[in-house]
Amino acid sequence: MPVKQLFGIVARSGKIPCLAGTTDFARLSGLKWPDYQRYLNIQASQARFLGCRMLRLFLQAESRAEFGTALGRVVEFASSLRDLEIVLETHRGWETHPDGLNHLLAQTEIRLVVDFANVRERAVREVLLKDVPQRRIAYFHIRNLPTRPERPSLAACEARAEEAFPQHPFLWEPKTLSGWRAVEAFRTYLDRAPLASTDVATFSP
Repeated sequence: MPVKQLFGIVARSGKIPCLAGTTDFARLSGLKWPDYQRYLNIQASQARFLGCRMLRLFLQAESRAEFGTALGRVVEFASSLRDLEIVLETHRGWETHPDGLNHLLAQTEIRLVVDFANVRERAVREVLLKDVPQRRIAYFHIRNLPTRPERPSLAACEARAEEAFPQHPFLWEPKTLSGWRAVEAFRTYLDRAPLASTDVATFSP
């Protein structure tokens, strides 16, 4: 979707938008760090144009060593931004390992976008549900709607999160539906069980 068209949709949504940036801070997609920073600045510019307050990123770190490097780059990039908050998604990397999650929480103030489908260890899911301060979570991704179960094994976990974090936004993120099929499924859900209003909408230009 053209960014200009997306601008109008975002403006009419009445939500606080978050740009769903796609990044690889561990390997930099084969680029050098100065060049990758210019790529990041393109995404930051898109976020500003859309009126976003947050920019969601991925570490893509698969080991402890990659995690340290990637997180250092994120902190450096975040320090250059004064008008955007950087948030990190749990994305199957080292940030979903107990040591990585603990380090991220203890050594930075970066908030999380929690996607339980990308957290392999049940113990880490429990930490996210019980031990992470609410202020450290930006919002949640969910894969199930009551009218559209996509990952039934996660339904109980997602329900517990909604109960434990009643003031947090929850973003439905189906993987087996897209486009108008996803819109229609969401409308069906709204018709049957109206969704509580949330403050955040996430967009990918």
